[in-house]
Amino acid sequence: MPAQRERGRADGVAAWAVGIGVGLIALMLTWIVGNRIAMVVWDAPVGPTVAFVGAILVGIVVTAVAGIQLVRSDRAVDSVGPSSGTRSAPTLRHRRRPLSPPGQRGPARWGA
Repeated sequence: MPAQRERGRADGVAAWAVGIGVGLIALMLTWIVGNRIAMVVWDAPVGPTVAFVGAILVGIVVTAVAGIQLVRSDRAVDSVGPSSGTRSAPTLRHRRRPLSPPGQRGPARWGA
């Protein structure tokens, strides 16, 4: 069981690393947009400072939320049962629509 414990720890670290990356992206986007808006409202020294402080707060919140969600989803996957060592993304099952007879077109053929 030590191998599973180490894998769980590695998955948790990876989840937090992804959460930090998402938070940094949110910080950059918030800083860019916030600085444009803040420069309209305040002058040079105050506007960028307000935008950067707001971006830091948004980045911290997004990092925490994304990290917690990813760690919880990883634990949910691990609690289902042993994995084969590789994980694949869940597939979507699409309902196949029957082919229509020649000459019919459009959505009317599917509703019948």
